[in-house]
Amino acid sequence: MPIAREAFPCWKCAQPGADEARHWLAGCDDSDLESKLSPGGNPIMCCKVRVVGVVPASDTTRAAT
Repeated sequence: MPIAREAFPCWKCAQPGADEARHWLAGCDDSDLESKLSPGGNPIMCCKVRVVGVVPASDTTRAAT
């Protein structure tokens, strides 16, 4: 079943960058789009998607006690 690109918030968004998101959405195939969705179901380039990461601290960066 094809993915309806018009259902994504980016399709009607007026934020800067939405034109680029719409262009990308229109040009990619369904299998590529499925691999580029956030856990919430939005495309990863959507302004509603926030990426949060944690970088573990190395043991060598801790202060000596």
